[in-house]
Parts: sequence; C-alpha cells; structure tokens
Amino acid sequence: MENKTRKYLKYAIGEILLVVFGILIALQINNWNENQKLKVIEKETLKALEDDILESFNDIEHDAKLNQLSLKSALQINEYVNNNLVLTDTIIAAFEIASYDYKLNDVKGAYKSLQNKGVELISNKDLRADIVAYYEIAVPFLQRTELHGKTIL
Repeated sequence: MENKTRKYLKYAIGEILLVVFGILIALQINNWNENQKLKVIEKETLKALEDDILESFNDIEHDAKLNQLSLKSALQINEYVNNNLVLTDTIIAAFEIASYDYKLNDVKGAYKSLQNKGVELISNKDLRADIVAYYEIAVPFLQRTELHGKTIL
C-alpha cells in the first residue's frame, strides 16, 4: 500500500510539474507575442513621427523661402517710399507679398498618439528623450519666436 501511495505521489508531483512548466512556457510565448506586437506599434509610431517631423521641416523650409521673398518685397517698398517712386504693379505686388503671414504648421498628430500610448513605447531612451525635447521644447520655442516676431512688427 505504501509503495502504491509513493508511486501515486510521484505521479502527481510529475503531473503538477508538467502543468507548471506548460503554464510557464505559455506565459513566455504570450510575453514574446506581446513584445512583438509592441515592436510593430513602436515602428509604426516612429514612422508616423518621422513623417510629421519631415512635414514640419518642409514647411519651415518653405516658410523660410517665402520670408526671404517677403523681405525682398519689403526692401522694394522701402525703396519706393524713400525715393518717392511711381506706384507700379511691381510695388503693388510687393505690398501683397510682404503682407503674407507664414507660420509653422502644428503637425503633432503622431506625437499626441504616442502620448496616449505612453512615450515609454519608444524603447531607445535617447531617441525617446530627443522626441520629447523636439515636441516639448523646440516646437514651442519656434512658435513663441514666431509669435514674438509678429508682436514686434
């Protein structure tokens, strides 16, 4: 009887260990799957951030060119006023160009999405810090500078 109890106890312990190992393996597989899903979401988010930043950069470049044109027009207007020149279509166009309002487009959709998901989604700490600094420091600085420039004029 004691021998049967021992065999049964060994069998029961073996079954318990088998179930425990099965659960641990299932948890590992689940964790691996979740990490793979997070990596996909991270890549998609980084691509969206890249697209937004490139759009902002292109907007800044475009605005810089337009501001140069506006400055050139303002200089033409200055020459017209200082020299009492005859009003021409060129000067009228210069007034129109000089009055354009160029401002940084607020492209933050991907960053807002990242904030909702949690910035910790970005696994690279340095990259995460750079992204946060760009959106929380650089962009607001550009917008304040832009606003300050308008208040001076």
